[in-house]
Amino acid sequence: MENYEEYQLSYDEFQKYAEVNKNHLQQYLFENLIPRPEAQKITDQSDNAFGQSVKTGVLLPFFFTEMNGRRQHILFLKEDLERYAKRKRKINLPPERLDKTAEKPE
Repeated sequence: MENYEEYQLSYDEFQKYAEVNKNHLQQYLFENLIPRPEAQKITDQSDNAFGQSVKTGVLLPFFFTEMNGRRQHILFLKEDLERYAKRKRKINLPPERLDKTAEKPE
């Protein structure tokens, strides 16, 4: 797709679609929005390391609510977590191993 913007829905169009297809939307959200404990498993990080990744903006929540200035119900997009986990592992490899992984197609 060269120009993906022409395929995007307006907010009103999305609302109409979501109203008619609630089950599809619910299934998508269930399969793709991940709470922090599961997100840490996907990225293979400790609580502190994961918190640092979020604090520095390396990982961004896809959705959250706020109450009294504090984030609650924080959810991450599974695709972002998997991409970060793959990249993180390469970043942490010693240079001699990084060269070997660059040769292998993904």
